[in-house]
Amino acid sequence: MTTAHEPNTAPPLPPPGERVQRIVHGPIVPMLARLAAPNVAVVFAQTAVTVAKVGAVACSLYLLTIATVLIVTRLVAAQGPAALAGFGLGSRLELMVVPIAFGVGGAMTAAVGLNFGAMRHARARRIAWTGGSFVGAVTGLAGIVVAGLFSFGAVIGASLFSRVWRPS
Repeated sequence: MTTAHEPNTAPPLPPPGERVQRIVHGPIVPMLARLAAPNVAVVFAQTAVTVAKVGAVACSLYLLTIATVLIVTRLVAAQGPAALAGFGLGSRLELMVVPIAFGVGGAMTAAVGLNFGAMRHARARRIAWTGGSFVGAVTGLAGIVVAGLFSFGAVIGASLFSRVWRPS
């Protein structure tokens, strides 16, 4: 039995083996990589599962959009090649301009909410109208430009212009 004043009389440790010698005296970077690899793999797997949970919900929106476009494309195809070409152009244009509207809309939401919370209702209303007008102008201009690129006839161009500026 040892007391607090007696030295520890544990048996001496055996000499370190070859593996310990490699870890202690070997190159540092490969040693750290070997030791960290299991932890990195677990963190990567956990992150991938978390991203997949969130991404699956976000991905479902685009899957439903594409499924709807496919179904409506089949229905429009019965109306003839001109209708199918027009719908194909319109659906691609929609997929192109929606992110623009969402991007501006996200910034507008924060700005309008901030001003509404500060009881600056007139400024919040002005921000909403300005942002909405901007998005309408940009996406409308994109539609006119894209339709103009694919419309080679003067009749189609005149019809497009009259529908945009003087809706019937």
